[in-house]
Amino acid sequence: MQRFFFIVLMAIQLQACGPGTVRSVSRTDQEPVSHAGSLVREGNYRQAAAEYQQLAELYPDRSAEFQLQAAEAWYIAGEMENATVAAAAVGDQTRDQQIETRLGILEARIDIARNKPYSALERLRSLPLENVPGDYLEAIFETRSQAFEQLGNPGSASRERVALERYLKTQAARVENNRRIWENLNQMNADSLQRLRASSSDSLRGWIELALINQTMLLNPRALDTAVSLWNEQYPGHPAEAISAELLNESQINVFRPSRIALLLPFDGQYRQVAEAIRDGFLAAWYESTEYRPILSIYSANALNILDSYQQAVADGAEYIVGPLEREAVAQLTSQTGLPVKVLALNQYGAFENNTLPDADQNRIPPILQFGLLPEDEARQAAVHAFQNGHRNALLISRNEDYDRRVYQSFLQEWSNLGGRVISQIFYNPSNSDFSTPVRELLNVSNSEQRAATLQQRLNRSLRTETRLRDDADMIFLVARPEEARQLLPQLRFYRADSLPVYSSSRVYAGIINPQLDRDLDDIIFTDSPWVLAGKQSQTELQKSLNRNWQAEQSSYNRFYAFGIDAFGLIPHLGRLIRQNTVPYHGETGDLYLNSSGIINRKLAWARFKDGIAVLAEP
Repeated sequence: MQRFFFIVLMAIQLQACGPGTVRSVSRTDQEPVSHAGSLVREGNYRQAAAEYQQLAELYPDRSAEFQLQAAEAWYIAGEMENATVAAAAVGDQTRDQQIETRLGILEARIDIARNKPYSALERLRSLPLENVPGDYLEAIFETRSQAFEQLGNPGSASRERVALERYLKTQAARVENNRRIWENLNQMNADSLQRLRASSSDSLRGWIELALINQTMLLNPRALDTAVSLWNEQYPGHPAEAISAELLNESQINVFRPSRIALLLPFDGQYRQVAEAIRDGFLAAWYESTEYRPILSIYSANALNILDSYQQAVADGAEYIVGPLEREAVAQLTSQTGLPVKVLALNQYGAFENNTLPDADQNRIPPILQFGLLPEDEARQAAVHAFQNGHRNALLISRNEDYDRRVYQSFLQEWSNLGGRVISQIFYNPSNSDFSTPVRELLNVSNSEQRAATLQQRLNRSLRTETRLRDDADMIFLVARPEEARQLLPQLRFYRADSLPVYSSSRVYAGIINPQLDRDLDDIIFTDSPWVLAGKQSQTELQKSLNRNWQAEQSSYNRFYAFGIDAFGLIPHLGRLIRQNTVPYHGETGDLYLNSSGIINRKLAWARFKDGIAVLAEP
């Protein structure tokens, strides 16, 4: 879709500057210009780009135009480096507004391809919108929407796509644009949609109203039918009419409400307290539900007895099973074939080969779904977030433990896949009370001091020196527990590395509000569940109830209460998650998506410590 715009723009340019209208080119020299255009029409963009660059050298008075066409051809061919060089070659040459606009759009597109959405928006902000051809406006609004999508700002992306609608010329383009609007709005929870609605145009407001209906009434066909009818009366001829009809059909298909559920958790052994927190969250969500209250049976199940516990739950009449929790127990279930009752496992072991269904059954719920609070997911999201924020050169510092190495490796793999570089990496021993040594090594402090000492020795006199830190990094990824991070951050500040933003995972936050202890964590950027990051004003009634009755807010197992709540809340939404796999379930542990392998992925919230308190950050 991105490159299609430039194919169209180049086609328009070729029509405007065909053989009979080529300026400043003699009749005998029109052939190479026409040949370059023919290469574009044939889809041979690399060769066309090379010929346009030759034309730029042959005809200096039209160099800017030909260099721009070369850059556009390189871009369409996917050659971003060559496109960047050619665009830069346009330089400060005299050019008209259309060339200025095309260049700005192209450079913004290249930024998008390189995951630099902020830069793309800055370029587009400077482009004039008055007296600009519709094709250019189409490209501008499309590019702006993609930049906001990269930034994780679905509300602004939807606003741009609604503005884009009027410039789209084909039905296929309009259908695709509508799909993107729908996906973007359904990434937002009801509260965010309500805030967006207050400042929206009539068309966007119609989209928002329908998204709210989708999120709140899809499991209640009768209420949905009434709400959609009222929506159609209020917004006749709205672009989302086709989607409103789909909702009515899906409401009948999506219903999945097993009447008896078994909860299998390890209430004996090392995971007892985790299991109890999950159970309490699960029960709290069950009590809170007014539309769906299945019969619950709870079993103690671990890796030693999981198959027996599963069979007992089936014999007792369970229609759906939630659990087990232990990874080894999940592995045993995934090795089974022909499970009579489907399972929502509360951990992830890997792809389950028996989850594949025939094409006709793709809307059915797979035998085993896997849902876990995996730290690897957080590390990968941290890499993407840092990269989208413009960072490319990372320093990594991690505990030297198996769990933390998993987090570190996940960040490293995702960071490398994105194109980021790791400048240096350090592993520290958490039992060592000296945290200055790993920080000094990470920042090259020792090398700087050694150079100063060598210089003083050579000169044989005392010198006033200043430690010089490395300047080849632009961020730090930290894998640490709160007690270690509270010692590492002051060391980084002591060595004047506070200009480097520090990213981390939820491991850096105990989940308990304690400004006095956490003041040393100020400015760390980390990801966590909405449940943990909800301030007093934004807590749900369910959260207030758990805090009041179980002191969940002050528990180190806080996140597992949320896990239990989502384990129950997900069940009636599983049918919808399969059919609308780009539309999340807005849970307490994050926005939850179901992928084709039966894995439930989480998209978490972002926060930053300020005055010792974790506050939600803008995406």
